Amino acid sequence: MPLLLNKDVDNPRVESRLLNKLNRLTKDYSWIADNKEELVKSHLNLYIAVKNQKIAFEDKDFDGLLTKIRRSRHKVDEYAIDFVRRHPVCLLL
Repeated sequence: MPLLLNKDVDNPRVESRLLNKLNRLTKDYSWIADNKEELVKSHLNLYIAVKNQKIAFEDKDFDGLLTKIRRSRHKVDEYAIDFVRRHPVCLLL
């Protein structure tokens, strides 16, 4: 999933914080990819929100998932979000 970062070159602490967030999200997306087989068995056709290599939220609807995250008072950008499907999407251009 693409991630847009606003890099503030004048503030190394901001840059470090953003890189840490990117590293955490990378680990979570890698966890999703590494556990695809199990996720298909347990969460097929559901949106999942993963944080720290654990599923924190799930919903059949993307908007429903975002609502659950927001109601928990967490930021959406703290989670790796994916839709669990059996087969990858094939785009024909």
